[in-house]
Amino acid sequence: MADSLVVYDGNINLEEVQCAVRSLMNNKAPGVDEISAEMLKHGKETVAEQLAELFNMIWQVESDTVNYIAPIPAPSAPLHPYPVSVINSPSP
Repeated sequence: MADSLVVYDGNINLEEVQCAVRSLMNNKAPGVDEISAEMLKHGKETVAEQLAELFNMIWQVESDTVNYIAPIPAPSAPLHPYPVSVINSPSP
């Protein structure tokens, strides 16, 4: 399974973020950040641009540390593995 894993290493573009925001369902409870789907949708292109910039900054920082995403079988559903990031960390 890990041999077929394709890792995207390009930038996240505005259209991808706008598509993702449009696909969010309304009237759902927000997460711990208390930002609802409706708030993101109301922000339109301005919010999408800021999100794309933020996601790309995170992607660049994390791409320097993440080496591999390993599929780990879930005990309750072995056919549906969890993706787990394996990162380098300095030895103590």
